[in-house]
Amino acid sequence: MLWQVFNVLHIKGINVQMISQGASKVNISLIVNDDEAEQCVRSLHSAFFESDVSELDGKCVSDNGSVQLRSEE
Repeated sequence: MLWQVFNVLHIKGINVQMISQGASKVNISLIVNDDEAEQCVRSLHSAFFESDVSELDGKCVSDNGSVQLRSEE
């Protein structure tokens, strides 16, 4: 599975600064440049879930290098 992640990121030109894998193969953390974070999340979501992530438009916020959904108030 990890090779698929890096293949997607390579195709999109996203540089991974650091990776960490937990005890489970599905627990993988990546550190990318802040300006590439949203593209990284969108690219991986598209590759693994094959769905349109346009519902995230305007709802992603970068906080300390991570991309999180902004809560609706």
